[in-house]
Amino acid sequence: MLNVDAMIKSMLFLIKEERQGQFPGGRARRFARYACLGGMTQSWVRHALRAHRPWLACKLLVSGSPMLAAGVMKKFRSVFLQPAPAIRISGPSLDKEKHDVWKEANASLASKESSET
Repeated sequence: MLNVDAMIKSMLFLIKEERQGQFPGGRARRFARYACLGGMTQSWVRHALRAHRPWLACKLLVSGSPMLAAGVMKKFRSVFLQPAPAIRISGPSLDKEKHDVWKEANASLASKESSET
């Protein structure tokens, strides 16, 4: 990344906006927003450290610590909890119709190619 300083400044702005309640979704979506910002915060802390900007990394780490915690909790939850069961929707399958159309198109191309030779 060419401008780590500008990106971290933007991350700090997003964190400030989230804390002021500027994003839609209210309290019901707060954890999801925090987790998303936490993932980005973690990534940009690493970028800052690689760019030899430890002061910016510390500033972002301190400002985004609640978001980082939410991101870690979301990751642990997805690793340790079982996935939701699959939902089967009954009804006519479109896959067979697509397959039939594809099969007919290939057959017509093959017949054209064989008639040309």
